[in-house]
Amino acid sequence: PETTAVRTLNRQCSSGLQACIDVANQIKAGMIDVGIGAGVESMSLNYGPSAVSEFSEALEANEESANCKVPMGVLSEDMAKDLKIARADQDKFAASSYQKAVKAQKEGLFNDEIVPLKVKFEDPKSGET
Repeated sequence: PETTAVRTLNRQCSSGLQACIDVANQIKAGMIDVGIGAGVESMSLNYGPSAVSEFSEALEANEESANCKVPMGVLSEDMAKDLKIARADQDKFAASSYQKAVKAQKEGLFNDEIVPLKVKFEDPKSGET
């Protein structure tokens, strides 16, 4: 309804998680009774250096803030290297995680969380829908 507030944010890979955290904090603070935190990520559209609008001068002027602009992929690779986590171990963990998700979904554990939606999408390159 028109009386319902909405806002958007862009945290690249962590947008959905940040939206859920924001809603949880607003409920905890008593600002709202109920909310929806959701995110949509796309690696094929609006991705890369041009996906992020220019940063504010205040962010650029603060060294700690400016250091937070590391892309998620680079950050992940650096963290794995620092913690000595081998690529094979990462792949094994990822495969196990996907297998658990498929099993849980087949068992109906996500029936209240996963809702099919039909959307119309127009490819900006080809114009196809």
